[in-house]
Amino acid sequence: MKKAITLVIMAGGSSSRFGACKQLQPMGPAGELLLEYALYDARAAGFTGAVIVIRSEMEAEFRRRLSSWAGGFRVDFAFQEGAGNAGKRRRPWGTAHALLACRDSLATPFAILNADDLYGREALASVFGHLSGASGHCVTGFPLGGTLSEQGSVSRALLHVDGDGMLASVEELHAVRRRADGSIRDERSGALLSPADLISLNLWGFQPEIFPLMEAEFSRFVAARGRDDSAELPIPTAVSALCRQGIPIRVIAAAATSWCGVTYKEDLQAVRRAVLGLHAHGAYPTPLAR
Repeated sequence: MKKAITLVIMAGGSSSRFGACKQLQPMGPAGELLLEYALYDARAAGFTGAVIVIRSEMEAEFRRRLSSWAGGFRVDFAFQEGAGNAGKRRRPWGTAHALLACRDSLATPFAILNADDLYGREALASVFGHLSGASGHCVTGFPLGGTLSEQGSVSRALLHVDGDGMLASVEELHAVRRRADGSIRDERSGALLSPADLISLNLWGFQPEIFPLMEAEFSRFVAARGRDDSAELPIPTAVSALCRQGIPIRVIAAAATSWCGVTYKEDLQAVRRAVLGLHAHGAYPTPLAR
């Protein structure tokens, strides 16, 4: 019997650097959203359905945009709202909380990714393959040099990998950019980085057993920083804590050219050109088949 595996798409972020809801920006030749390419690739890879994590005020628009997805591939929604004893607030609690928001919607292994990134069919298929054949968790590592923006600095999660290809720790960097001389540095620490360094772009593969572990990390975060309205708990930060506890996570290296994404409004045209190029070369039908 085919193993049921679900795709989770995180679409509830505030898009603070972008300045608008970038999850709903049209990117394809018929106005397709980036997350629709993830749905298309997931269905082709063998995923059995998807859960999209949004804020409640986004529900009507998302349902309208995605009402045509059918053909045996179910699309459900989960809602990322306030949490814990800190009450509700306008700013989301981060991607670890987005993961927890879909806990009641999942009983299968799942891949989780951002709505505003296009990861490439091969990367998503690799995570599916891992979840189909193994019982552990995984993260996709992308070469840093192919994930930067010409418009400014970006946040990236640097993956430290042990000799067996397992994740040892994750280092969050929040001001990474390529300088005029071609070097790549974290502007806050001044650290020199290599284009080949593997980083996470939030394409993870998890078993359902991740939920109680992530819940414990989120509870510790709320207890320590719950009164800080700007504090967020990213998945990489929580996962790094799990690595220290001995939770094994396999690192899957992705191709250097398999990703594009939007951080700033000025990135839109470059990403749209990349998407149109994929259509022109036959990677996707025009319009995208739903």
